[in-house]
Amino acid sequence: MFFCNVFPSQYDVYVPRGDTIRSSLGFNHPNSFGGYCLYILISFLLFFYSTGRLQNLKKISNLFWFLLMFITGFFIEFVYADSRSSQVAFILIVLLIIPLVFNKNIKSFKPLLGIFILLIVTLTSVMVVFYYNPFSTFFVKLNDLTSNRLFLQNEAFKVFGFNLFNVSDFAQGNPIWVDNQYVYNLISTGIIGSLIYTYIYAKSFVNAHKANCYILYIVLIALIFKGSFESTLIDYYALLPIICSFFMVNKISMKQ
Repeated sequence: MFFCNVFPSQYDVYVPRGDTIRSSLGFNHPNSFGGYCLYILISFLLFFYSTGRLQNLKKISNLFWFLLMFITGFFIEFVYADSRSSQVAFILIVLLIIPLVFNKNIKSFKPLLGIFILLIVTLTSVMVVFYYNPFSTFFVKLNDLTSNRLFLQNEAFKVFGFNLFNVSDFAQGNPIWVDNQYVYNLISTGIIGSLIYTYIYAKSFVNAHKANCYILYIVLIALIFKGSFESTLIDYYALLPIICSFFMVNKISMKQ
């Protein structure tokens, strides 16, 4: 649709990062393009795993679709969109899926591992922004590495702060973008809202373990790290893994 000029010209977005030109291919931003494609890949993996195809890659047709999806995903994430948050999640999924390829009976990790990672990433994200120092060499380099995200998140803390429940006058991008899910949760929903989100995500690890769904567990881990670069884990399409975990634990068949 993009190449056939179906989309209007204002969606022909090319965003530079250093010497790299990133393309959105019709989406409003390369990060959105990379994010949607990542969740298409996740949907594919959950479907492939639930129908037993992922555990049977010796079959040529299964191997073909598996390789096609990952090669296409790699091309989109690293060549066109060049979305670092999606790249991090993509790499983690690839690395963690390798054991499953060689051992189709591999079991899901204990919930404590995923919950521990979630808490560490959440606390680290908040503490780094809270103690951000623009005169520190360490923070300056870290801010450059994250494309000025730390500075903007620190500014949001200064302008809006946070309280027990929420900050009513905070809106994403008006005037500050907060590209970190855990910092965003704290500012926009307060301490209570942030704790509720953390509980629901932690409960998803428990559900994935109960359902013994290894692929869902590693997807949840990968998305934790994506959330440290973007505040898109609460977007409707991003809730798929969490919703799946609750479906599975309520004894709805994995094929459904």
